[in-house]
Amino acid sequence: MGKNTRGLYISYFYLPVLVPRSIVSYKHLENSKYQFDVYAADVNRSENDKILAHTKDVNIIREVKIKSFYDKIKYIFKCRSYFAKNSEKYDFIFSSFMPIYSLVGAMLIKKKFKNVPWISYYSDPPATNFNLKISFFKKCFMFFEKKMVEKSYKLADVLLFTNEEQKLYCLKGKNAKYLNKAKILHHSYEEKLYKKNKEFNDKIVISHFGRLFGERNALNFLEALYKLKKDNFSKYEKIECRFYGNISDEHKKIIEEYHLDCVKIMGFVNYRESLDAMVDADYLLCIDAFLADGENVFFPSKLADYIGAMRKIIGIVPADSTSARIIKQLGFEVLSNDVEDIYLFLSKLSKDESFDFSKNSIYSAVNVSHDLDNYIEKITNK
Repeated sequence: MGKNTRGLYISYFYLPVLVPRSIVSYKHLENSKYQFDVYAADVNRSENDKILAHTKDVNIIREVKIKSFYDKIKYIFKCRSYFAKNSEKYDFIFSSFMPIYSLVGAMLIKKKFKNVPWISYYSDPPATNFNLKISFFKKCFMFFEKKMVEKSYKLADVLLFTNEEQKLYCLKGKNAKYLNKAKILHHSYEEKLYKKNKEFNDKIVISHFGRLFGERNALNFLEALYKLKKDNFSKYEKIECRFYGNISDEHKKIIEEYHLDCVKIMGFVNYRESLDAMVDADYLLCIDAFLADGENVFFPSKLADYIGAMRKIIGIVPADSTSARIIKQLGFEVLSNDVEDIYLFLSKLSKDESFDFSKNSIYSAVNVSHDLDNYIEKITNK
């Protein structure tokens, strides 16, 4: 079952372009029992196709080269025209949400081919904060996104969200009537992408991956490190903190002013290199923005990669957030963003590597894609 069943996956970004949404999609398709073609845009980005590639046959169609905003609109309509010419090949369509062009392309197909089953995947909630200091054009585009997402809730046969909190956040009020067709498809980790052996280091290595700026920052973590340096130097000198990705100048200023020589700014690494670096850590640091109550419904795909590294996770995240629930579910530590709280935790850190990571398998790509296959089977009866 599934061997001869084929879906068209509509995703503006796809391999070898290594953005989070294409990496997430890769894991789902790579481990599904079903066959897929991918309708993607030619975004003219120079990427190394050897970093991440399918081991199964996935045909990627790129008919629209993106040079301007007009080409993005063209991509939407080409999704429909491609499907119209090839509809007999496909048993269902599956679409990503970000960017919105993927979703709208799938919506046009569904409007014309009402009997084709459509699974719509929302990896993030649509932006709804219209009070942000952004241009009028961007606010209009946000409004357009919001309306398109709401229309897709009505048209799609299955709505997939990354977690229960996101599902309830998106399908509230007038959209609650669509809860009966909403399902969960977690972010996941791909076990075969991780290296097996960890580098030797006699320090306790804490690593963070991703940008740090604005409301999502490690400023209080650095303050706690400075307090540790002053009050418990013997523990401080046993710790090494590595920051991968872009960090704001404010972070760099504190590191320099406090002479935090235990902090290493590692800069950018590609996706596969980041997985290797996660394995080399003792602890992986997850930091979320502290948003208003009820809005912390994001399941970062990076957190799923952390889980796959089989390393302990430190969460400096809101107590009511999705990230906090997942981190605690797996038996790891969740801290407040309070300097004293972080300091006390760092004071007790050890290099003890004994930990039962068996619960992590909930988020393996094999298990998560099995859930996807079940959803596809139910709507296609194949």
